Amino acid sequence: MTTRMIPLMLAGLVLAGCMSTQPTPYISEKARAALKPGTDLSTVWRRDDGCYFIQTRDELTGYLIMVRDETGRQVCDDV
Repeated sequence: MTTRMIPLMLAGLVLAGCMSTQPTPYISEKARAALKPGTDLSTVWRRDDGCYFIQTRDELTGYLIMVRDETGRQVCDDV
């Protein structure tokens, strides 16, 4: 190993620490289309029945909001 490789390896380790440890969960195109622009995808959850919710947090507790399409129907995938 040459001394030129050491700074590259150190840079790689530093950048690896910046990556998120939790992957973004699967979100279908139908659900993504129904989300408001700027929605944090890490807060979007899909239940076992295929329906999507956004997890929100307030000062006391968290709660779930249904993801709805433009007609007001809850967005669910076929499971």
